[in-house]
Amino acid sequence: MDVKHQHSTNRSPKDRLSHIIARWIIVHIITPLMVKLEVIGRENIPKEGPFIAAANHLSNLDPPLLMSQLPRVPRVMAKRELWRFPIAAAFFNWVEAIPIKREGYDRRALREAEEVLASGRPFGIFPEGTRSRTGKLQPGLPGVGMLAIRSKVPVVPIAFIGTNQVFKGRKFHPRTRIKMIIGKPISPEEIQQLGNAKAVTDYIMSRIAQMLPPDMRGVYSEEKFEKESERDLSSREEQSNV
Repeated sequence: MDVKHQHSTNRSPKDRLSHIIARWIIVHIITPLMVKLEVIGRENIPKEGPFIAAANHLSNLDPPLLMSQLPRVPRVMAKRELWRFPIAAAFFNWVEAIPIKREGYDRRALREAEEVLASGRPFGIFPEGTRSRTGKLQPGLPGVGMLAIRSKVPVVPIAFIGTNQVFKGRKFHPRTRIKMIIGKPISPEEIQQLGNAKAVTDYIMSRIAQMLPPDMRGVYSEEKFEKESERDLSSREEQSNV
């Protein structure tokens, strides 16, 4: 499937205006009509320089909320299947979203994300790769870890709570209470010390999990995550002894 999208790391005044308009519409019209949003931790957002905003994914509302609530609008990744729908394609082209293949390793998309960060702009990503149907955290894909290692920028973990309730049961539930919790940044030094993409991804996901209620932590609940980490450590030790 060919995905047509428009993008540029260097935005023209016209492009910047489109982002300002999109942000204004989301903040002042769409969000107040649809949800009661509480944002916690705005002080944790870097005031300058590029960073990766990594969030859990519950709903199609998550990307526009992420883009509208950060002081500097990030470019985001979205699954390429969304470009099948004309309205969604028009919106994502308008805000310069980067389509990504969920299967395998999408080198083109990650390279484009690196270019965005190298230009000094923030970048938003949903490491799970798709919405959680249960509301619980799913395993993070290693792309976010690879991007963090290669770009050497801070990663800001973000937790959404309640966005999956807005259209629950195929019905619209207006003014649903939702939270967006912004955690403290993970420094490039911390990321480099972790060593590999999977370890970095797991650490980012565990930081997101810490901001979620226990029943939403899924595979990153403390007990499950500790068991997974022990298995990974044993596997690495066995390989080193071969």
